Amino acid sequence: RVLLLTFLLVALTAALVVGSGVSNLVARSVLAASPTGGTVSPANPVVTYTGGPFLGINQTGTADTATITCTPVTPCDDFALAISLPTGDPNSYTFKVTVSWTDRATLTSAHNDFDVFVYDANGNVVSGSSGATSSNPESVTISVTGGSYKIRVLPFDVNTTATGAGDT
Repeated sequence: RVLLLTFLLVALTAALVVGSGVSNLVARSVLAASPTGGTVSPANPVVTYTGGPFLGINQTGTADTATITCTPVTPCDDFALAISLPTGDPNSYTFKVTVSWTDRATLTSAHNDFDVFVYDANGNVVSGSSGATSSNPESVTISVTGGSYKIRVLPFDVNTTATGAGDT
């Protein structure tokens, strides 16, 4: 079984996979931070949301801390994800988040750079720095139990010029 969350800003795909060798599904959707949250479960394995456009960059904090600051000047996109698993479920689950985007040159690079972080219910970064590279797509995989998580997408270095119209 695969539980899947999709976000395209970017195409942020998060999949919750039963630890029985089932392959991950990757899906995409389109722009605008809506809805702000959702739930995945074995009975409801797919939740889709969209994010962006980002009209600024955010290079606050570091990859392994929860100190990223989100303001209108340093934007980011947060999605509240609930993972609902049946009581007593003996399966182990992995959650995969993938962020991809249409590539454009920025003022400092030939490519956009978005980062993705996953936080647990206590605000701890559980994704480490694996989603904070310059790769397109960015990908994070973590083992999970039921509960609440926050998916945060950061426009680390994106095209914010009039011709870029804010990247998504």
